[in-house]
Amino acid sequence: MPVFTLKKKKTGHGIVKSDEKAQHQGSGFAASASIHVEKEKTSHGIVRSEEKAQHQGAGFATMGSLQTEKELVTHGIIAPGTKIKEGPIDFTNDSQFEQIQKRLETKLDRNREQKARVWLEELLGEKFEEESFQDALKSGVRLCNALNKVYPQSVPKVATSGPVFVQRENIGNYVKACGRLGFNKSNLFETTDLYDGKNLTKVIENVFELAHFGSRKPGLPKIED
Repeated sequence: MPVFTLKKKKTGHGIVKSDEKAQHQGSGFAASASIHVEKEKTSHGIVRSEEKAQHQGAGFATMGSLQTEKELVTHGIIAPGTKIKEGPIDFTNDSQFEQIQKRLETKLDRNREQKARVWLEELLGEKFEEESFQDALKSGVRLCNALNKVYPQSVPKVATSGPVFVQRENIGNYVKACGRLGFNKSNLFETTDLYDGKNLTKVIENVFELAHFGSRKPGLPKIED
């Protein structure tokens, strides 16, 4: 015959305790169990709960306890034992630039670069003294002059000397003029592609497009392609 006893008590600081006890007896069976549950919410948002159970019977004996703790943080609730997956370590701007630069250099066609250089030298009637193609064009002056040779007055104002921002302005004015003239959008490079050498391939392809337009004009050199 089962007997149940239930007691509940509310303490002064908001803790509720409850005790339940049950005892069963019968043929070939004897068990006693007790469950104690206590929950407390602290002032900083941590909820603690503890449950303990003990069972005994014929050929069976276990004892276990379960304790959980949850904490409410500013961005949500973190479950006990939760592992936060970490992403890849951020690269610095310098390391990112170096990796991108290496990839671009592997795609850079030096043969096409040389052809573009030879065509510009012939069009402008001068031999470039600079060792690299980028250095020969990074002031923007030669590009603007080349465009004005093919399409006169496309860039009305070209600053032949000045600080860095003036050179970058020359490049920007050249690219804008190419856009107005209907150049392929894929060949409208950014100022940094040339001045900082971030994508010289686009610059070379832009010069090739300019050379193809120029080949339609009488008296202007043709590019070998």
